[in-house]
Amino acid sequence: MDKWKMKVQKEKVQKEKVQKEKSPKGMLLFSIRNKIIVCFLVPVIFMIIIGVCAYQKAVSGMSEKFRETAGQTVDMAADYVSMVCSFIESEGMKYAYDSSLTDYFYGMYDSDPKGRSNLITTMRTQAITSKNTNQFISDIHIVTKPGISMITSSGSTYGGSEHDGIFTEYKESVADESGKGIQRWIDDHAMLDEAIGLNKDSYIMAYQLLSQKSNACV
Repeated sequence: MDKWKMKVQKEKVQKEKVQKEKSPKGMLLFSIRNKIIVCFLVPVIFMIIIGVCAYQKAVSGMSEKFRETAGQTVDMAADYVSMVCSFIESEGMKYAYDSSLTDYFYGMYDSDPKGRSNLITTMRTQAITSKNTNQFISDIHIVTKPGISMITSSGSTYGGSEHDGIFTEYKESVADESGKGIQRWIDDHAMLDEAIGLNKDSYIMAYQLLSQKSNACV
């Protein structure tokens, strides 16, 4: 009986050995369970790859669009500021090259008090109109030589207090590097503020230029 059990046991071991030899480990990879797992992972992996690629393209596109938009905004702002500055410069030239003011700067109205008063009133009114029609102009001042009253849009339109000219000293205080001309765009004009009684906080920068004969400053 024991011999028969041993024989059956031996045949069973041999049978299992033969089955293992007929089923190599490589075949286990293609079991139903593994196939299900692979079928599930393949689309997930592709979805991840597509998502990463889409994200990278979206980020790149948004970054490029942002740079483009920011560049356009800066260009538009620069163009706008340039336009405003050009308008201010042309407004200054209108006073610097005015023929009536040229005569006034030479003192040709000293013997004509009425004409002098009318000219000052007219130019002051014109300066006030200019600043009221342009929000970027806070005031317009015409700095004259000593002995000739300065004209400014600051204060009353008619009968405003007159201030004696300070052009000689003022020109030296705002002279350019050559010493012959004056700086066009400046941060402030402290000497003029003190002479007329202006508040520096009322403006952030100023444009100035010499008159046609360089004997006054707008």
